Amino acid sequence: GAGSTERQFIERLIVNTLRLCIRLVGNAELVPTLLILMQHLAKLPPGLFGTYSERIACGLLVLAKETNLPHGGLTAIFTLLQRISDYPGGTSACTAGLEVLSWWLTDDQELSRLLSLQQFTQLLTTLKAFAMQNSTNASDAALGHLSSLVPQLAHGARCLPQATHDQWQSLWVPTLHALADIARDGSQKSSAQAFVYLQRLLLERGTELSLPWDQLTFPVWKE
Repeated sequence: GAGSTERQFIERLIVNTLRLCIRLVGNAELVPTLLILMQHLAKLPPGLFGTYSERIACGLLVLAKETNLPHGGLTAIFTLLQRISDYPGGTSACTAGLEVLSWWLTDDQELSRLLSLQQFTQLLTTLKAFAMQNSTNASDAALGHLSSLVPQLAHGARCLPQATHDQWQSLWVPTLHALADIARDGSQKSSAQAFVYLQRLLLERGTELSLPWDQLTFPVWKE
């Protein structure tokens, strides 16, 4: 019927928008126009966005892996991922969305680039949005990333090309704030797990989540 035809048209429009971005984002002259198209995806009505959020998330994963996005492109992806996190019932979409973040967080080159483009705040905000969900694979993975990234950097477990030895110190306090927000406002399970991670980050010694407290300067402690 007409309704089915309209749904098919909308789905094709969304998929083709993502395909255009993937194939043409390397053309500097077209990047501004492509970013506008991505911004329009983020403005889809809630019903439509929820219906096609998995297709959007899968497209974003390809876009993140196969292209070298400029600052504006990363910002557009974070906006779309935060919108996807608003639909925790869409388990597959949230899982695919979290895969984008995991790709950036587990690849040293990608993580270094994100940090150099001043995207850490966006990264934290998006991880927090997924972590707020109640007992989903995406929320568990987001909490795991939030708790482990700074200790990995502090212990030198990551080889980031542009990192300094004390870079983790500037990321520590914002990460604690993000976990504290989840402990206060998250779903029951997420809140409890965030509180456990906070305790471990602040109190443990000699574990994978402990931090080299002797390296922290007084201004950082004061903050």
